[in-house]
Amino acid sequence: MTLTSRFRKSFGFAALAGCLLSAGAANAADIVAYENDFEGSLIGSGSATPSAILYGGGNLAINSAPNGQKFLGLDDGTNLGFSNHTITLTLSGLPTYTGFSLAFDVYTIGSWDGNTFGGIGPDLLGVSAKAGSLSIPIGMTTFSNWPSLSQIQSFPETFYAAHPAQTGAVAVDSLGYPTGNGGDATYHITSSWGFGETTDPLTFTFYGINLQGSPDETWGIDNLKVTVSVVPEPTSLALFGAGILVMGAIALRRRA
Repeated sequence: MTLTSRFRKSFGFAALAGCLLSAGAANAADIVAYENDFEGSLIGSGSATPSAILYGGGNLAINSAPNGQKFLGLDDGTNLGFSNHTITLTLSGLPTYTGFSLAFDVYTIGSWDGNTFGGIGPDLLGVSAKAGSLSIPIGMTTFSNWPSLSQIQSFPETFYAAHPAQTGAVAVDSLGYPTGNGGDATYHITSSWGFGETTDPLTFTFYGINLQGSPDETWGIDNLKVTVSVVPEPTSLALFGAGILVMGAIALRRRA
C-alpha cells in the first residue's frame, strides 16, 4: 500500500511491487489459537491466552458422562453440564489475524423439545463471537431428543427452521444418559468467518435459553478448537524485489 501510494505516477513499478509483496505474503496461514478436549484441564492449549467466565451460577468444571466421556460443564456434582447459562471464552495475545474458524461438539442431554411451544420450549442454544468492535452472530438453533414424539428442531439451520428431531447428530445415546428422559445426542458444529486485519482479543459466547433446567434439559461442550488466519510477513525475496523496484523508480524520477 505504501509503495502504491508513493509511486502512483510510476504505475508499472508500483503494480509489480504490489505483486511481489502479495506473493511474499501468500495466503493466510491458520494457527491454533485454542484447543481443549477437556480430558484433563480447563486451560487447554494453543498460542492465545484464554480466559473464561460463567454466568448463571456455579463454576466451570470438567464433567464426566456415564460412559466416562469428559466435557465442559458445571461443578454442581450432577455431571449434567449447563442449563440456562452463558459462557464466554476470550482469547488474547493473538498475532494480526484476518478471520477465524470455530469447531466444537455440543452434547444435548435430557428432554430437549426443539421448536415445541406451549410451556416446554422452544429449547434454544446459541453461539456468537466478537473481534474488537465487530460482533458476529454465529447462530441460534434448537434441538430435540424426542424423535419418537415426532418433534421438530431447527438444527442444522438456525431457529425457526424445521427438521426432524436429532437431524445432523453424529451420535445418539452414546454418552449413557437415561433414555427415558430423552437420552443424549452429539452434534459437531463448525463456523468460519473472515474480516479485516486485527489484533483485538477474540471472544466467543455460548448460551442456553428457555431450558427447563437440570436434570431435565442440559448441555455440554467438548473438543473445542479455534484457529485464526494469520498473514505471514513478506519473504526476504519479496523485500529484495521491492527494494530493486524502488531504486528503479528513483532512477526514473531523476531522469525526468
